[in-house]
Amino acid sequence: FKGLYGTISEDTDVLAFGGKRLLRSFNTDCEMILEIDREMAQLELGISFQQFIDLCILCGTDFNSRIPKIGPVNALKMIKKYGSIEKIIYSSNIDPSITSSFNYKHWFYVSV
Repeated sequence: FKGLYGTISEDTDVLAFGGKRLLRSFNTDCEMILEIDREMAQLELGISFQQFIDLCILCGTDFNSRIPKIGPVNALKMIKKYGSIEKIIYSSNIDPSITSSFNYKHWFYVSV
């Protein structure tokens, strides 16, 4: 899609699935448009695209529930500390009963 500027949607999952730019709050009057540039967000957060996907999974998407007791701020801290969702699950003090029977990354990718 050469020349495509971005995706108009209210669904931020567009970014997790590789969309580079999301335009939200778009209306016919063009009064207010929120533009989210995924690569700029990654740069500002100091994380890779794979870590961005893991962050989205930890925070919850349309295809998976978030891990209980982990909000966006803690999710980002954990991604920066451990590097990936797998290392977070195995290295942190998350209750194993929460994650042992559910493969978060698998269900995220299967849903695509």
